[in-house]
Amino acid sequence: MHVTIPSSEDSSSTKEVAITDVPLIGGSLESKGISKEAVSIIVQAWRPGTQKQYKYYLQKWEQHCCERSINPISPNVGTAIDFLHEFYKEGLSYSTLNTVRSALSSVVQPIDNFTFGNHPLVTRYIQGVFVNRPALPRYKQIWDVSVVIKYLKSLGENTQLSLQDLTMKTTMLLALVTGQRCQTIQVLNIKQMVNSDDMWSFHINNYF
Repeated sequence: MHVTIPSSEDSSSTKEVAITDVPLIGGSLESKGISKEAVSIIVQAWRPGTQKQYKYYLQKWEQHCCERSINPISPNVGTAIDFLHEFYKEGLSYSTLNTVRSALSSVVQPIDNFTFGNHPLVTRYIQGVFVNRPALPRYKQIWDVSVVIKYLKSLGENTQLSLQDLTMKTTMLLALVTGQRCQTIQVLNIKQMVNSDDMWSFHINNYF
């Protein structure tokens, strides 16, 4: 079984549109003498989800700098660390603060010959955050797959199952075999299923 996910080529137009919502990144790159055409290619290195995250924090950063009459592209390191600390006081996690740091690194010019994210004071601050607020595992609980497999085996032959039971069994096997998320599983459609020599494939490009 094979599930086809849209390629990067399919989503390039989405990325080009998204970056227009984060002008600070484009402005920072152009300040380095890079043409707008080249900038439009560089910014596509960030996935749409990353751009969305950066957009929020960079808008906050611009507001922070505007209120203090600071150039958001060339601040001093103390100002930028204080900005990180504002989010720390709001209770943001270690991983989220790392995202904020990465967002600033995408626009702030090198300070003391270091990129913002790699500046010694910034890395020490982030290390301090980790000590005080360590990152938690993404998943706190796991479950035993063998329990599900044994249950599916106990259902008997497929020819003896009701349509509902057969559908539920197939859905669970698809989830286990492909590792796809729920939003992908739910859009699978037999009308977009293709049979080749050694596998069945679903094409779901139209849903993303």
